[in-house]
Parts: sequence; C-alpha cells; structure tokens
Amino acid sequence: MTVRAEAAETHEYALREVTDAAELATLAPKGDGATHVLAYRLDQADVVRIAAFRTALMQKKDTGGRRAITIAIRPQACTTETLPPGPIYFTTYLRTTETGGYVTLARDVDLRTIVPDRDIAAEIPHC
Repeated sequence: MTVRAEAAETHEYALREVTDAAELATLAPKGDGATHVLAYRLDQADVVRIAAFRTALMQKKDTGGRRAITIAIRPQACTTETLPPGPIYFTTYLRTTETGGYVTLARDVDLRTIVPDRDIAAEIPHC
C-alpha cells in the first residue's frame, strides 16, 4: 500500500486452499478436462485485518486531503514439477463481500508473455 508522499507499507496474508466442492463447482471450467481449477481464500482473521486496514486507509485519505492510495498484490509461487514448454494460461477471479460472486480479473493470460522480453514462468522456483 502506498499513500502518495509516504513510504510504502506492506502487509502479508497467506491464502488457504478452498476444498468445498460446492464453491469449486461455481468455478468449474467448461472445456476439455485438461484445465485444473485451484481456489484459495483468506482466513477469516485476515479478512478482519484487511477491513481494519482499509478503514484506516480511508481515514488517512480523508484527513490528508486528496492523496492517492494504491494497493498492489504480489503473489508468490513455486512448482513441484518442471513446467512444460509452450503457453501457460491462467485465469484469475476475485470474490468479495461487495461483489457477492466471482469477478474475472484476467482471462486466459499466458504467463510466459505477461511481461515483454521476460519469461516469468521460467523464474518460478521449485518448492
């Protein structure tokens, strides 16, 4: 999080894998069966921490005039297998209290081409 004219502040949250079949069914892919869906969520305690953080940000913005607030997400991953050659597609959905259901953030993006002249997939470390 960065509030203009202030130093960046970092908060880390661990995601937990969703195992509820009914919830996973809402994200089930339509296709050839080669697609795997993995879903992750924040622990409820982290949801409460983020809500408090957001409230504090809004108060800081309100008391400081017209300052810009930026929130960035930097996921980290590792792989247990060598990734195959060719495109590695991902789709990202986000569900919040405000949206109710899942909203698509990115659809069928090739991890190998997301940053020009850089193969991000090749940079994923082994677990």
